[in-house]
Amino acid sequence: MRTFTMTLAGLLLAGCSTGSTGSTAGSKSGGSTSTGGQAASGGAPGSGGKGGATTTGTTTTGSGGASGLGGTVRRGGATGSAGVSGRGGATGSAGVSGRGGATSSGGTTGGSVDGGGPTDAAPAVRSSGCDKSPPPLGFIRDGGPNWGIKPDYRYALDVAGTERTYVLRLPAGYQSNRPYPVVFLFHGTGGDGAMYDYTLVEQAAPPGSALFVLPDGLDYTWAQKPGWETFNDNTRDLQFFDKLWDAIRGSYCVDEARVFASGHSIGGFMSNYLGFERGNVVRAVAPLAGGGLYSFYVKRHQAQGQAAIMVVHGTADDSVEYASGVTVRDYFIAANHCSQTTTPTSHPPCLLYEGCDPGFPVQMCTYEGAGHTLNWKEVGPMVWNFFASF
Repeated sequence: MRTFTMTLAGLLLAGCSTGSTGSTAGSKSGGSTSTGGQAASGGAPGSGGKGGATTTGTTTTGSGGASGLGGTVRRGGATGSAGVSGRGGATGSAGVSGRGGATSSGGTTGGSVDGGGPTDAAPAVRSSGCDKSPPPLGFIRDGGPNWGIKPDYRYALDVAGTERTYVLRLPAGYQSNRPYPVVFLFHGTGGDGAMYDYTLVEQAAPPGSALFVLPDGLDYTWAQKPGWETFNDNTRDLQFFDKLWDAIRGSYCVDEARVFASGHSIGGFMSNYLGFERGNVVRAVAPLAGGGLYSFYVKRHQAQGQAAIMVVHGTADDSVEYASGVTVRDYFIAANHCSQTTTPTSHPPCLLYEGCDPGFPVQMCTYEGAGHTLNWKEVGPMVWNFFASF
């Protein structure tokens, strides 16, 4: 039997025990609108983002479009119809698979010490949802950790015959002609999307700056509580992410070059796997006390694209051991071709690894003596600033 560095008892508690740590402080960005009824059949799979190649001073963009949604379903049984057409192909940094059409002028160079992001950022890439009227609001689910405080609108998708739900929060003053960054936030074990507020990542973002998506997990193998299936075959939740991303970019005006993911505990596992298997979609990830990317998993699966990462972990974490965070860091150091030399940042816990591929930094933020619950008032803004550096 393989030994993992995440204790089962800790996994069962992850997310549940941390919900009270942070507050639901900070106003929500402009209310929620629904993706329900978004595109169904139509839209052949395209190659967008896979075919771009960078040559000396010349950028060749791939062709094709994103696949249709296959029938997004809202509560009440309404199904969408029109297919979503994809945008042009993309080149990534130095020929890396692009992100839905982003180009990078032959690769970005340099990086800030604090964020580590590119100093020559790629231009925004408008999604097919730009200039469309937002879909109608979703449904409000009774109960939940935030019920009575700020009930969230939820939206539903049919994914391989299973209803998957998520919370969507539009930026204040949402404008359908402005492409916004998208931030996916994955909750810990036993909770739902709305509970992720305790990490204060969304609250750290200036009003009107981004669109936040908070998916709801399903019971998973080890805990039999809501979370993310990241230990064996993660097909179920990767399919959910793929369909959710298609729904978001087909319904709202978002920047396909700036898609980010963060998560706490088992949610951190999920963000790590997106960085590994959906690096052609997500630009950067920030796992908080997460793990995964074990060697046996990496050997069985194929990396897609490339992502930047900020790993945040406490050395006294008894739910997901610090060594799990180190494993993730080491994978991305190798994948992004970094050296072992580090540079301090303005955040004392964080070190930036030198020599990484341009635009794909790796940071390790070590909190000495910290457990599974981190100092969210410090960590939340740190994560947002990392994403904003791109």
